[in-house]
Amino acid sequence: MITNIKAYILHSAFEKDRMARVEALRNQFKYFTVSESIYPSNTRIPFLKAIIDKSKQRTGQALMATEVACLLGHRRILRQIVKAATNNEEHFLVLESDSKILDFSLLEAYFEPISKQYDLFFWGAWEGNAKIKRSKSIIIQGDHNKYRIGEPLLNTIYCAYGYSINKPTAEYLLKKTSEISTPYDIFKQFIEPEKIKLGTIIHEIITTTDKDNKGSYIRKTNFIRYIKRALLMLILNFRNNIRAYFS
Repeated sequence: MITNIKAYILHSAFEKDRMARVEALRNQFKYFTVSESIYPSNTRIPFLKAIIDKSKQRTGQALMATEVACLLGHRRILRQIVKAATNNEEHFLVLESDSKILDFSLLEAYFEPISKQYDLFFWGAWEGNAKIKRSKSIIIQGDHNKYRIGEPLLNTIYCAYGYSINKPTAEYLLKKTSEISTPYDIFKQFIEPEKIKLGTIIHEIITTTDKDNKGSYIRKTNFIRYIKRALLMLILNFRNNIRAYFS
């Protein structure tokens, strides 16, 4: 059992297909808090239509009701972290109900020494497609793989299924997301790299079991969208690999 990490997970009783997975995660952590997800179909969100309309005015793209709910759910966890933190250096792990930890021993061994080097560290991002600036990275050795750690290209940091965060950064994100105008997991929309020290790891230590949105409660997909997304990812990965190499 992991005793040096305080973990929060966004999960709801309505996600019956994920309950066993969440319980399995709970059994791995001594400190494990389940924060109830918000579901527009089951939970009344005050002024939901007004929030969606305002998001379109601000960005040109209206948030989906499920994206509003996801953002509100993460904001709830951020508030819990601000309240629970005993100092500004303490880091907390944030998971979602579809999170999958690939290497518990590596996470336990490196959580504190790595997290404390950053304000916000992603143990997995964009389903393994995040890129790290070559000039600002180091290599660590795991039991079976070598891992690269360092500053990511901000435009490759998507998804919120596995990150560690400290109190000042939780307060920062609460302020930046208060308008509820962009999805929570598109961090390039509101993160300022000159103010927040970002980090990530390649290969992922935490990933998602619902890759390609096939089982996502937030964004559903179909075969045509899946093919289009796969082709787009090929192009983006090629471009981002070049940018990372020369950064």
